Amino acid sequence: MNNKIKTSNKYSDDFKKSIVSMLENGKTFSYVEREYGVSYSASSKWKKLFASVTTDDGTIVTAKQIKELQRASF
Repeated sequence: MNNKIKTSNKYSDDFKKSIVSMLENGKTFSYVEREYGVSYSASSKWKKLFASVTTDDGTIVTAKQIKELQRASF
């Protein structure tokens, strides 16, 4: 018998990215939690995954994209 708890992906990537965008544009974690019901730990994790970085050549990538590229190269 399998006793593992099944977790579901409750929020779409688009929703997560919009939360990150709000955080990058000055909204607080407490605002996001209050208005959207998203915990600090979840929004903090999303910010680490979806926050954008601009490379030297002007390309904008996210940490998630970087991780995917690293997995593909190994």
